[in-house]
Amino acid sequence: MRKYTTLKNRNIASLTFAFFCFVMTSFADLMSTEGTINFDSNFDFTPEMTLKSQGLGVGVSPSTNLHVSGNSFVSETSHSKNIEISGGMTVSHTTINTNGMIGLEKSFYFVNTLGAGNLTLNLPLASEHLGKVVHFKKLYSGGNVILNSTNGIDSQGDYVLENGDYAQLVSDGQYWYVYNMVK
Repeated sequence: MRKYTTLKNRNIASLTFAFFCFVMTSFADLMSTEGTINFDSNFDFTPEMTLKSQGLGVGVSPSTNLHVSGNSFVSETSHSKNIEISGGMTVSHTTINTNGMIGLEKSFYFVNTLGAGNLTLNLPLASEHLGKVVHFKKLYSGGNVILNSTNGIDSQGDYVLENGDYAQLVSDGQYWYVYNMVK
């Protein structure tokens, strides 16, 4: 009878210990001894996210608090702010001084027509850039900047920037539209 009682107590103790370990690991903090936590949700040995002391990187090793490579989406689930920026913000930009196709790798394009005459910039298909917002600022006097799209801009023809003009365009997935302008 005593062996049975001991065996019974061992089984209860084993189950209690197993449950305790499960509970402890389920609610324990995630820690790293190497200073990096990689999240590999695709199980392909390539991390989709990396957490380091510098911050969280999505698709890239972080160099700042939040570093995202590729597209990101913020969804509004309440009436609070989606993104709040305290301090400065840096956006990608470049200066263009020749005719050609714009790849839209940047967000801001400063267009220098000084001594160049009119410059024509061809936008890619709006269907390939749903939701993309791009800014154009014409610098200096001289020729005009002609923004061109296969489907037109604002469902019309070209859009022309003259001296000092600024235009912000957005794609709805079918057309480019002038969202904001200063003439």
